[in-house]
Amino acid sequence: MPTLPADFLARSGQQDWIRVLREDLEDALKEYSQLDLLVEIIQNALDAEDYYRYILICQSVNRDPESSETIKLWNQAVLECIENDYKKYAKCSTTAERAVLYQTFLDDRQRRRDWWETLARHFGGVANFLESAALMYIPEINITVRFDTHVWIEIEDNGVGMLDIGNCFHHKVSNKRGSFETERRLGTRGSHGWGLTAVLAMSDRIEVLSHVKDTQPAAYAFSGYASFTKMKLAEPQNEEIDLHKQVDENLFSERLRQDTTFGTHIRVRVNEISDTDLLGNTLNSYTHDKFISLLRLYTPIGQVNDFLLHPAYHNVRKGDIKVTLRSVRNNQETISEVDFDVFRIAEHRAISHYDFNAFVNAGWPSDVSVHTIYRASRGSDFYLSAAEIQPARSLMRTLEDWLREGNRLPGYIDQNDSFEAEIPRGFYLALSGGMKAEYIVRQPRSISAAFRGFILSETARPTLGRKHVLDQRQAIAKAAIDHEREYDDVRKKVLPEAIPPTASPAAARWRREFFMGVKERLSKDQPLSSDLMVWASDESREARVMLVFAEMLQRKIFGDLRILRVHLKDKYDFAFLYKCDLGNEGSPNAPTMDLLHRAGYGQWIDRKIGSFLRYGLGEFKAFGDQIFDDFDEDNPRKAADAIDLLICWTYDSEIVADAGWLDEEVSDNTKEFQGQTHLWRPSGSERRRSRVLPIVSLATLIEKLVANNQLAAAPRSWPDILPQVYF
Repeated sequence: MPTLPADFLARSGQQDWIRVLREDLEDALKEYSQLDLLVEIIQNALDAEDYYRYILICQSVNRDPESSETIKLWNQAVLECIENDYKKYAKCSTTAERAVLYQTFLDDRQRRRDWWETLARHFGGVANFLESAALMYIPEINITVRFDTHVWIEIEDNGVGMLDIGNCFHHKVSNKRGSFETERRLGTRGSHGWGLTAVLAMSDRIEVLSHVKDTQPAAYAFSGYASFTKMKLAEPQNEEIDLHKQVDENLFSERLRQDTTFGTHIRVRVNEISDTDLLGNTLNSYTHDKFISLLRLYTPIGQVNDFLLHPAYHNVRKGDIKVTLRSVRNNQETISEVDFDVFRIAEHRAISHYDFNAFVNAGWPSDVSVHTIYRASRGSDFYLSAAEIQPARSLMRTLEDWLREGNRLPGYIDQNDSFEAEIPRGFYLALSGGMKAEYIVRQPRSISAAFRGFILSETARPTLGRKHVLDQRQAIAKAAIDHEREYDDVRKKVLPEAIPPTASPAAARWRREFFMGVKERLSKDQPLSSDLMVWASDESREARVMLVFAEMLQRKIFGDLRILRVHLKDKYDFAFLYKCDLGNEGSPNAPTMDLLHRAGYGQWIDRKIGSFLRYGLGEFKAFGDQIFDDFDEDNPRKAADAIDLLICWTYDSEIVADAGWLDEEVSDNTKEFQGQTHLWRPSGSERRRSRVLPIVSLATLIEKLVANNQLAAAPRSWPDILPQVYF
């Protein structure tokens, strides 16, 4: 094979290309894990097929696909469909009305017709002709997992192909990146140009064959990039493959060597397969069915547009594309089609499930999985969301156990050397085109019933890959909160009915399995001190916060602080009375007391001896940053200025900063309460609170008390100290 220059894939114009190339590869690896190797080559194939379909649609009405006017009209059609969806949803004020609307949204044929008619009004032409142009092309993705001397993952598509293969692998080079002058076409996945660079950095052998219309097919092999990135190799090696010669190890697609078919075939050799990564663990314990689950749970094959009942068919959707998985091992092949659709709880017979319309009409049965959708508007942006609501402790564990028994649930070895495998819960972010992000915008809020879903924004743009989506972070998270609030009645109804336990073997088994589940959760969340009597894990959420706070009250950690009332159905969680004296360890200083006295938040009982008294309102939060959900300007549940003390387990300082507050560790000059660990100071445009907010992060406080020998350290041999006898 003809050898190419070693700097073939380095960015042009760089004199010190070896250093720059290695830095580019290292930068890409910071944002990607081994699983992303699979994600990115699949995403590359989908991009090529989506774009080919878009070209055919544009050509049917004589429009230039790259024209800014074409892109503008296309985007107008997409946003009109989404806005119409939102208006229909916003009119529904009852559960029954939402159920009827849900049923109409399931009418795939009508929804497609509405999309093509909307596009025709903007694009020109006739709806039937636009649809026919799209249907002329049947996208195909063929995925092969080949076990040989090495493990190879191969992706073959029939998209537009790569006109300049070398340029496609250059760092930060992507025709999707766009600019301020050019509007970004909705439906284009990604934007960063890092993905294929990361694939290079994770493999020591990549082979690429691509065929673009009106050109000859071209093929290249890129070797040693993973070793080069880790400084085990001085230079990588690049070769051009001669397709006219028969090479035994050349397993490239025969289809793409022909003159009339187009697309790309990428073969990647997987390096250093690790059990601590989802992809590596799945390959090490490989089954054909488990890999299908991996594709639909964690890669773009599990696209979300149909799950969300997206109204605009501007991307390849379920039924439009054929996805095939081929497993080759020990000279045996297993081939099957894979649904181009997100992994759904409802498709498995191991549990009971309903779509929302059937659930309402069935009389609200309990202990089932229910699929719901929601539409939100914030500012000029619209958000589509969908979620499956289910009792997490019953149905989800039943399903996960059923999948594990059949070796069909992908997982990995965690930091405790335990096998971790579960179906992701909570709300994840999806971007234009149904591209799933790794960013969790809303953690599951209940241990008894959980939401598993996605929030999709067509207008939010990714920054660096799928991991860091900073734009509109608050708006997207609030859309998930709105979804939960809208369907809270459904969440309550899916809970299993309380049935008194009977003295039977089944009851005994339930008790044993319950405590085994409790111990399993505790094994991942060690108590911070053996002196504490509350050993509950983070699964107990606000209940743990309240109990640990009460235990520390008893230990006088917070001085003379008396709880006067506590009731979670009150607007504010608890009311308290706080008394302190100047000079006592941990008490606020005189200037702080003077400031509170002048502002009307407390008073001097005896200024001469320094005795101070104040009433206050407090809040409990598992994660302190969740308090901003209560300050939502569109639906405020609490007044930001009314809260005097926030008790939480921990919080995310980045979310605090995003909300417009400064996060500071407390000092002797700024503390208002004994035991206070932090304060949040309103800044910038944040005007909802006129004063600082005192914070007690219990995790931080306990760690300080342990360090100061005021509390004993964490129990040793955790969780082995818990007995194995459950009766």
